[in-house]
Amino acid sequence: MNQTNTSKRIPTQINEFRGDYAFLSNFYPAPISYMGQTYANNEAAFQAQKTLSAREQRKFCIFRMHNPSDAKKLGRDLTLRPDWEKVKVRFMYEICMCKFMQNPELRDKLLATGESTLVEGNNWGDYFWGKVNNCGENQLGIILMDVRAKLQWNAKTKLVLEYTGMDDFSCPVYKDQFGKLWKDIDLGKEPEPNLYSLSFNHIDGEPSHPIQQEYTFHPAPYQRSSYEFEYRMLSKLQSDCEYYLGYGNRSPSILCNHSVQNHIARMKELWNGFPTDQKPEWLTWEQLLQYEKVMTETGIPVKNCSD
Repeated sequence: MNQTNTSKRIPTQINEFRGDYAFLSNFYPAPISYMGQTYANNEAAFQAQKTLSAREQRKFCIFRMHNPSDAKKLGRDLTLRPDWEKVKVRFMYEICMCKFMQNPELRDKLLATGESTLVEGNNWGDYFWGKVNNCGENQLGIILMDVRAKLQWNAKTKLVLEYTGMDDFSCPVYKDQFGKLWKDIDLGKEPEPNLYSLSFNHIDGEPSHPIQQEYTFHPAPYQRSSYEFEYRMLSKLQSDCEYYLGYGNRSPSILCNHSVQNHIARMKELWNGFPTDQKPEWLTWEQLLQYEKVMTETGIPVKNCSD
């Protein structure tokens, strides 16, 4: 008996974002995080960007608005930002990228459209984002095809990430071979970094969407030490020693328990608490003893003990 192939064939052109392809619509329920806010769908996220007022933008967040039709209606009554016509396509692109990067099941559906031409055919007169009777710019369809192409490329490309430093919130930041920045939102505390791209590709930008493609580190990723607090405390005590011997005029009021002996004892306790292979390179035991010597004895020339 001949078996019939029941697999669904992908059309060469998808002419409307309904039915099996409703997920391509901005009205499709797919929560996204964008510019520090979470929205129930693309429509809400996009309409929120029309204004520079944070108060008006908050009306669109997921806790206040779920219906995309309501978001579109409210978007008509906002205080429109003066540069909206210049920036709206960029916002739409970024929001669509977030949608498919942050929702893996939708990403897979978009990739499954292969090389189909995507057209937002509509009967409500939108000639800019879609087409009416096959006439219009189809900007949304173009954006979706560009997002799809980048996702296809991502699936074939392995990123090489290099640690570049910390942001203002102590999140380790990495740069790939193409100059794109990725932030570890777990602060380097976990063996495997939890990486997100950054809005505007700026080191202090908001986390945008999680990394999806294969990657490796060169050299090894930044790993926050379990002794970080102790390192910071020891560094602070060392700074107090330098101040005591310099501008502090040997005033014990700036030292631990107002006592040189207690201050040095605390430094020795911290130093000895580090494993042998994790002793601080910036403060050796010999330097610590030198602090003790010049701080407890008089008549010794004052110099920077950390030299």
